[in-house]
Amino acid sequence: MDIGTAERPADGETVCGDAHLILERKPRTLILVADGLGHGPHAALAASTLCKYVEEHVEEPLEMLLRGADRAVASTRGAAVMLARVDAQTATLDVAGVGNVALRSWSKEKIQPLPARGVLGRGIRHVRIFRYGLVHGDMFALYTDGISGSFDIEQVKHQSATMIARSVLEGYRKSHDDATCVVVRYLDR
Repeated sequence: MDIGTAERPADGETVCGDAHLILERKPRTLILVADGLGHGPHAALAASTLCKYVEEHVEEPLEMLLRGADRAVASTRGAAVMLARVDAQTATLDVAGVGNVALRSWSKEKIQPLPARGVLGRGIRHVRIFRYGLVHGDMFALYTDGISGSFDIEQVKHQSATMIARSVLEGYRKSHDDATCVVVRYLDR
């Protein structure tokens, strides 16, 4: 897989309230994008608390990860999160999320998961796992609401995932909010 990331705090902030993780446990890779509510240090605390929990429980099924993370961030202001687990052995992508985070794809199969409504840390009722097949060259981006969902990668899709993520951040970032984008290109090897 080719994975690229780009992240920036809101204008005027020194810390980013968004966070991302890429955790590889062959043959699976877990990708996380988190958006702590608001921005600044309190948002960063919520996002980092979430990431710490996920790092410690990375092998758990996505539903258990989200439910545990919900409890772990309850003492913070809360967060939105999108989790994506790629299994290279089965060429599948499992996705689950809560709140105002998104996933957009450029793939053979339509990939369009819907995160559950709500805020992680306030008690989540319903968790839905979406499963998709992957083929060589499929691409998807996980991103926070600090990036406009209208972004276009047509001009840069031939570049590395890192360059695509940077291009999305530079061209579609909302300056008043933290912004994170993780781009994944699936390569079956």
